[in-house]
Amino acid sequence: MRFSIFLIVMFVSTCPTAWGGIPLPDTVLYGPLTINGVPTIATDDVTLVARVDGVPDPVGSYQMGDNLGAGDEFALHIRIESTQGGPRSPGVALLGETVHVFVQVDGGAEVMAVDYILTESGIAFSFPIDATVDVGMTFQRGNCNADTAGMDIGDAIFLLSELFSGGATVPCADACDANDDGSKDIGDAIFILSFLFTSGTSPAAPHPGCGPDPTDDTLDCAMFAACP
Repeated sequence: MRFSIFLIVMFVSTCPTAWGGIPLPDTVLYGPLTINGVPTIATDDVTLVARVDGVPDPVGSYQMGDNLGAGDEFALHIRIESTQGGPRSPGVALLGETVHVFVQVDGGAEVMAVDYILTESGIAFSFPIDATVDVGMTFQRGNCNADTAGMDIGDAIFLLSELFSGGATVPCADACDANDDGSKDIGDAIFILSFLFTSGTSPAAPHPGCGPDPTDDTLDCAMFAACP
């Protein structure tokens, strides 16, 4: 008997410390997400990330479109537990803590959007978010001369003039990259003319509206007057 008790004591004392948190029902924040005044939709490459101070792992995240039932809104589940009986588990929040909600656009850096104080678990709370994110210069792909007419034959002429006859330098190289191959050359002028006159492929985003460049390339955009 004494030997058995000794073995039990040795086993308990040498086991690693177990996480002692008691899981509580998630709190769900849901609603529309607006970035720089523009409502996001399910197909946007936007992720919401929930964090609390002192915890390395996120306590929740939501990629737009992950929940078909949410449509163009977000549904951010925040994991919660009680620490009665031991230390908290990784990636969970505690009641009373402040949750920092970050926005991540196109896989870029997380940008702080808003705080939410966890007052109770197991609730679904309408929580519209209006975030401001610096996404760089916005432009219209194919609108090489950056006028208010959008993409037209004048853009192909403008680009060819710069490339071959010493014309004015384009104000936004990204806008002239009509075929989105990461370069500004005669192929972009041909792409524009093909789209306009032979039912060619439509330019990639941002087109026809204004937006940031979702493609990582070496081209830049110093100015684009046609977009706010």
